[in-house]
Amino acid sequence: MRVAVNDLRRTYAIPAKTCHEPRAQNMRGDMSEIRNHRDLEAWHVAMDLTLETYRLTDTFPSKEMYGLQSQMRRAAISVPSNIAA
Repeated sequence: MRVAVNDLRRTYAIPAKTCHEPRAQNMRGDMSEIRNHRDLEAWHVAMDLTLETYRLTDTFPSKEMYGLQSQMRRAAISVPSNIAA
């Protein structure tokens, strides 16, 4: 189910290696202004968690596809979704 991870990357414009990169500092050395959820470090960490959960659950047996795998994926994607809301 590698397509699901790629869909997440495309939807949230996440680079292939990782989505967690610190925000740039402005001229005074302060952190730049927060304009939306993508500027929040917590959202980036949550997206890393989601991508890692998708990678790990890809290795689950096929009989878990509609059980534990599905539940873990839904729980993982709810974290960044709730931060963005």
